[in-house]
Amino acid sequence: MSTLSSTDSGHAKENVPTVAGVVWAKAEDWQEFYLSTPPRPNGPCSALRQPPTKSILKRRASILPVEPIVSPREDTPEPSSPKSDPHYLSRPISLIINEKATFAELNEGYSILTARLRACVDDERKPRKSWPLFTPMRVNSDALFACIHRDVGRALEDPAGGADSEDDEIKPSPLPTPQRSPKKKQGMTAAQVKHARDLCTTTHCVLKLLAFLLGQKAVFEIFSDNGLDSLLTAILAIPLARTLPTLYTRKTCALAIWVLQCQRLPEHILEPAADRIAHAIGRGLDGQLGKEGKKGACNDGLRAVHDLSLHAPEVFVPAFAAIFPSVLRNLLASTVALRVQACHALGGYAYASTLLAPCELHGELAEMVQDYIKVPPKTTPRKANTLVRSPSMTETSTIVRALRTSLSNEEPAAVTQGPVWGLSILGHLTLLLRSSVFDDLEVRSIVKNLISIPRSSKCQVVRQLTAIAWRSVVWGLFQPRLEATDEDSDDRAYVALANSVPEFGNGLCLTAGILAGQANVDSLNTNRYLVVVEQMVTKTPRIVRDGLAILQQLVAVAPDGDEEFTFDPNSILPLPFFSANPGLLTEHFENIDSSGLLAEMEKDVFRLEHLVPIHKDSLVEDKVMTKFFALWRKAALQLEAFRYDNTVFVSTRLTWRALVDGFMISAEDNPDHEQSNVVAKACDVLTHLVNQEFVCKANNSPSASSPARSLSVKPSQTRIRVLSRCWDILSSLVQKYELDVGQKLLGLLMACESTWSSDAEAHQDWANLCASVSITCSEDKVKAYWGAQVDDSIPPWIWPWTPEVKRMVWKAFLSVWEENGKQEGLLMLLRAPLMKENGWSLTEEDLKLWGRMLEYGISHAWDVGDNALDFVESVAEDISGLFEAGSTDSVRIGELLLNSVKSVADEARSVPTAFADFLNSTLQEMYPPSPSQVRPCLWALRALTDVLSTWPESLAFDLLDRLQEGLCKWLSDESVTLADDSYSSDISTLYESTLLCLSYTPKTMTTLEHFQPLVDAIFVGREDKPKEVFDTFRGFWTGFFGDFVDSGEWPENVQKF
Repeated sequence: MSTLSSTDSGHAKENVPTVAGVVWAKAEDWQEFYLSTPPRPNGPCSALRQPPTKSILKRRASILPVEPIVSPREDTPEPSSPKSDPHYLSRPISLIINEKATFAELNEGYSILTARLRACVDDERKPRKSWPLFTPMRVNSDALFACIHRDVGRALEDPAGGADSEDDEIKPSPLPTPQRSPKKKQGMTAAQVKHARDLCTTTHCVLKLLAFLLGQKAVFEIFSDNGLDSLLTAILAIPLARTLPTLYTRKTCALAIWVLQCQRLPEHILEPAADRIAHAIGRGLDGQLGKEGKKGACNDGLRAVHDLSLHAPEVFVPAFAAIFPSVLRNLLASTVALRVQACHALGGYAYASTLLAPCELHGELAEMVQDYIKVPPKTTPRKANTLVRSPSMTETSTIVRALRTSLSNEEPAAVTQGPVWGLSILGHLTLLLRSSVFDDLEVRSIVKNLISIPRSSKCQVVRQLTAIAWRSVVWGLFQPRLEATDEDSDDRAYVALANSVPEFGNGLCLTAGILAGQANVDSLNTNRYLVVVEQMVTKTPRIVRDGLAILQQLVAVAPDGDEEFTFDPNSILPLPFFSANPGLLTEHFENIDSSGLLAEMEKDVFRLEHLVPIHKDSLVEDKVMTKFFALWRKAALQLEAFRYDNTVFVSTRLTWRALVDGFMISAEDNPDHEQSNVVAKACDVLTHLVNQEFVCKANNSPSASSPARSLSVKPSQTRIRVLSRCWDILSSLVQKYELDVGQKLLGLLMACESTWSSDAEAHQDWANLCASVSITCSEDKVKAYWGAQVDDSIPPWIWPWTPEVKRMVWKAFLSVWEENGKQEGLLMLLRAPLMKENGWSLTEEDLKLWGRMLEYGISHAWDVGDNALDFVESVAEDISGLFEAGSTDSVRIGELLLNSVKSVADEARSVPTAFADFLNSTLQEMYPPSPSQVRPCLWALRALTDVLSTWPESLAFDLLDRLQEGLCKWLSDESVTLADDSYSSDISTLYESTLLCLSYTPKTMTTLEHFQPLVDAIFVGREDKPKEVFDTFRGFWTGFFGDFVDSGEWPENVQKF
């Protein structure tokens, strides 16, 4: 190993002996240790130090003149009526037009003028050029314009040329120096910096004034058109300049763009400068305005694109086509603010393009959008041994992937990450695509796939915004085709659209567009708009209601006149959806519904009342009528799925009334058609609906909590109620035209009874409907319904029902008959519960209803001038022979008949034989009564007592002749079935009334012999008859037959008595 050189640092250590242990120093050395930093020793004071050889400070410059301190002015009080004060603007204008005004005075004048104009002039006050407020501006218009024009140009003034100092001059040097050597870059002096700042501040103040002044027509009209054109050129010079010599370049350019955004100059002034304005805004979009703040410049440019496009579409839509790719590029910018502003700019530009007449520019814009959404981003060649990317990632454009992501995100962290931003972009792009969204299959597929994502959202706001965005597609259908298409593909486009998003008024807009300008509906357009409505009435409840509302409006009778409805496709586009004011993206996603933005979009757009009704001549055509009724029937068939939504039920009923009324009025004014045909066709619709099954879809219900339904269910209470309400509308018309259409409907209802038997309420509604339909049927049909054999052509209906069901149906019939004042068939209703085949045991409530209908028949007979007893006679004749021997129902019915006759007995002209025979047979069959029948029999006997006491004297013989056998059984009471008190009170009174009625008969031996069984009735049978009975007989015999007939000829029992 070689020895280290002498220069090596280790040489000094090489020969040092190694000492182990502690080595003591030869001299004592004390060292102090501190816990903190030791104090510094006191050095010499600064005064004693030597000065530096060269100063580090700059050379002293001459002191700038100090501006005099001016005490601040007090605020000028605003006058009570500024618009009427001609001096309110005098001072700021005097400061501006003063030739010797300093920069501070100019800034003060511009600031005060801007503030006062903003406070006094706004759109709500509707300012006019003639206001006294503008007097100073009108008087000094030329001077004011010159000053404003001069101060705008100060942004291009070089501050170094306006404030040179002596220190900047280069002094000659005796040394030889090259004449063309490059000069060293010099900075600005303090004076130049101050001058530059003054120029910049004044420019900013005048631009702020112009931002308001050029936006108010009443203000900028003070200047001439040439002056405004020159002023616009001066403003444009700022953003068009390659560089600005003044300070704050970015802010100056931003204010200039802001002035361009806020100005509302007329089109004849803006049109020559449109391309320059577009180029200036394009520089901002591309980040060329200023060295810093490129995102801010882009933001300003997007705002200007939105506002200017909506302000003057004819001028700026063609001009901004050159910078449209920059707008599209900023949709996917890196910041949220830029994406929001790009969306607003796209919406404003898209809506403004719809205000132009069709031109080649629309095709160019559509091609740009197609390329934007179709062309995937360029990818670098794949290296070996790397993962293959998904085809959907490589074949889909960036904007489509971004839209798909945002539309699927219902909990966005930022507004540009949620469905509101995605739907806005999608609606704006489809508006620019116009009709090409149908012509290009790839574009159509992209749009439909994207729109399907938010349609299935659980949030109603998202679904509603989806429908609003889809209106851009609806609007595109009414635009000229950008490519040649055949008629069949056009029809397919309509069908595809109807199947897509018909809710929230889209179906209405589509129908209105198809019918636009059509005074008479031709077959092609009829098929198109009916396809739309047909798809609507088979979807969700809200869409079904919209479809039914369209049907109501279409059949509404339009006023006579030659005016044709002019449909503007732009009326279906809600401007707030495309505009930044109020702007969907400015609200939080959760607050959109409560903010009123959705309600704002419904204003000033196409509504239902704008839909033109179909002309009466076309409406009355049989094919149109048939299709309309078929659409209504399809909607009615959906009601089982929508039982929870009562509004669908109401809409169905109202639509039916509208259809019937519209067709009836149209037929009335058309001599070639009869109104009876309309009624017959409507009845056929209800007839088909009775026997048609529901087809329910489980996805029809938007509520996840709704119970699952089978694909095919039987009609239920909802359908029978719809049928009932619809029949109520037709019933009076059927009776008016005496149509024989109710019999078929009644027969189907009878045949389909089991369909509703499982639901008690539906069964009751079915019974009510049967009763309502039977009102229009013939009496024979009603009899057949209740099981009576009329003839071979009308077979009787057999009721395989329980007594409860029979009672329910019978009550329904009685109620309907009573409401409608119909007497035909009433006898059949009184007979129905007593029939052997279809009858049932009457309850107390049934008997009350039976008696009420009996009284109704008697009242009706009085009203028409008939004899009430004739009606009672008909009832008795109709029910005779229907009772079993000893039936309690016969006694109760007899009691009801007696009670009804009691009030009309004095009007009798003859004895109702069937009535009397029915009572006589009932009295005979009911004796002897069972213990449970005693009380009903006594009630009937009391009613008979009242009838006998009020019966006309001339008809007493005939009545007693027919009742004698039955009376004798109860008066004699051979079986002793009546209690003593019952016989004493009831039978004694009956016997007294019988003898009174007998006293009205002729006093002849023939009469005595004929009624001898009645006279002997108290002397036979039970032996414990009360004394009152015999006293009554004694009085009768003594006063009537006793003096007329010899005692030897008296009956044997009387002689014994």
